[in-house]
Amino acid sequence: IDSLDVCRVYRSFAGALRNWGTGYWKQRRISDALDRLKEAVSMEEKIISHQSIGDTTANGETIQAKESMAQMLGILGCLYVEYQMVELRSFKNSKNSFQRALQIYGEIGYDASHPSVLWVVSNLDSVHVMEIKSKAVPPPPPPPPTPPPSKKQSTETTAAEEDLNETID
Repeated sequence: IDSLDVCRVYRSFAGALRNWGTGYWKQRRISDALDRLKEAVSMEEKIISHQSIGDTTANGETIQAKESMAQMLGILGCLYVEYQMVELRSFKNSKNSFQRALQIYGEIGYDASHPSVLWVVSNLDSVHVMEIKSKAVPPPPPPPPTPPPSKKQSTETTAAEEDLNETID
């Protein structure tokens, strides 16, 4: 078995982890999805760190690993803000994932007009807006409703209204 075969096995394992994570995401099991996708990113990092730059076939595998890692970081960025429980959301982790994905896309050579880069930038902007909205002071609650008048009050009001009507006539 040569290093290229090992790389392909690792890439296959990273792909399985990615699929597992996205399956959890579809089931709304965000915490489990985050765990599997982080493992997949870690696997892609291992592939990248073990490849030699001079080997052109390994370099192709490295680029694929970087593209895959950037895509998974984008997914992680989305997941970090999808928690239903507000206290578990992490705008910081989301922004870090998107920024890291942008960095990787830059290393690969994607320019600012590439669809993957545009998607990451758009999501990064959305996370920024969501973070600002989450820190905004909510409006005060509406005043409590006034209770309906009691029968005694309604009778007194009616008598007062009659006196007023007699004065006007």
